[in-house]
Amino acid sequence: MSPNARNRAREKRRNKKRQSVLALRAMESRRNRQALGIVLIIIVVIGGLVALSLVLNKDDKTGASGKAPQTVASFLSLAKSGYWADSPCHRLTTEGIFVLQCGDPTGTGGGSPGYGYGVENPPADFAFAPGTLAMARTSDPKSNGQLFIVHKQTVLKDPAGYSIFGKITSGMDIVDRVAAAGAKPADTNQNTAPLQPISILAVNVTEKKA
Repeated sequence: MSPNARNRAREKRRNKKRQSVLALRAMESRRNRQALGIVLIIIVVIGGLVALSLVLNKDDKTGASGKAPQTVASFLSLAKSGYWADSPCHRLTTEGIFVLQCGDPTGTGGGSPGYGYGVENPPADFAFAPGTLAMARTSDPKSNGQLFIVHKQTVLKDPAGYSIFGKITSGMDIVDRVAAAGAKPADTNQNTAPLQPISILAVNVTEKKA
């Protein structure tokens, strides 16, 4: 084969490889756009969550209270293991309490990671501001694993309380749109799924220094 022919063959292989890379990037871009909603929320929440955890640990040296170390550690561990990958938000409440509940891989509202650790950092006045991220639970204070996002000021008067461990800093417009669309009638598990389906497709953890 002549040098020119070899060069043309080499260039052809390079072009083919370049086209394959561009096609893969385009496919990933389309998939990322489809997954944008809750993934962006969770990325931002986790970034803020880790920073908050470090700040609270620092404050604790001076005797300040209000941190949620077990909740944070559990959340990060489950996130990194892919526990919440492709799990639908199964409950939306729009009367009395205003929350979007997610974090059950089974989508039934009955799933859990199989362990518990109790409530940390509950608000003393039982009030939850919009954008609050907290752990959901059953009547057992040590049941953990699912989470809820508050989409409107809510009061949850349960003596045991609910663990607050983060806050939505970007993306609440997505939650608000889901809430505005309303919820389905309760199913056999008493879940009122949002009419506008939304899922946690993946959780990307970005750790930030305080």
